Amino acid sequence: MPVPGVSIRAATAADAEPIREFDRTFCVDDLGLERTFHVVATEPGTGAVGGWGVAGPDAATAPGSFTLRLSVRPDRLGRGVGGTLLDRLLDHLRSSGATVVHVWLRELDEGVLRFYLRRGFVEYRRTCRLLLSPLAADLGAFEPLFEGVKQQGVEIVSFDTELGRGFDALGAWHRLVRAEERPSETYVQFLERAAQRWTIGGTLHFAKMGDAYVGYTSLALPYLDPGAEGDPGLVEQGYVRVSEPFRNRGIATALCARMVEVARWRGYHTIRSDVAQANAASLAVHARLGYVEAGGEVWVRKSPV
Repeated sequence: MPVPGVSIRAATAADAEPIREFDRTFCVDDLGLERTFHVVATEPGTGAVGGWGVAGPDAATAPGSFTLRLSVRPDRLGRGVGGTLLDRLLDHLRSSGATVVHVWLRELDEGVLRFYLRRGFVEYRRTCRLLLSPLAADLGAFEPLFEGVKQQGVEIVSFDTELGRGFDALGAWHRLVRAEERPSETYVQFLERAAQRWTIGGTLHFAKMGDAYVGYTSLALPYLDPGAEGDPGLVEQGYVRVSEPFRNRGIATALCARMVEVARWRGYHTIRSDVAQANAASLAVHARLGYVEAGGEVWVRKSPV
């Protein structure tokens, strides 16, 4: 329903500067992306931009699945700008054949969450954002963790060291992935996917028993929106995987503890880890290492659109 004082039109390159005054993530290059729809909310008469929104296909899921995002100037909140933008984007998605639309709330704001819930969206995933300072961590407290897994015949080893020894690290990693994650993935497909990972070079480590890998993890580059400025001292705890028969033995904790050591050696001041709120085991691992909660993220969706 139209709101007096709010007009909606397609975004253009000329809108980049006023949008970036309140949202630094806006990237003018995205205006040309195929099947992506950008709109701005303006004030009649002045033409001042009060908000913007974007909707596009979700490449990671099935056809008919789309994502959208809204951003409103702080001094225009509560004036119907967000609702008008959302209505226009949903109208566009319906005409595009969308069956479901997802919204990722990257910084949990209960007011923004209520905005979407009132409009028929439902929450389906929530994460806890956990932070740790490797510079302040007591690395000596981690030694019992490494000793505990060593007594089980498991050693925490680096990928680079394994290659230096002449061990077929990639082959062993591929066998673990096929057994636990992707049973039909070929070695070539595995190599292609591994090359696309955001893993920071030299941080990949494995939990090794004999000649087999039973777990792995790494540090990763933090996700950044286009145009956002990164913090060179911030790093993410990457994906942690432990083979099912070896879970609940302290291996995941030892792998993550090694990442704290690596982060400290490399001079990172903060490790960030986003863990699903429902993943009690992972939350316990992080708590044991000294991580503290600092907000979180929420995913909501609407279907039918």
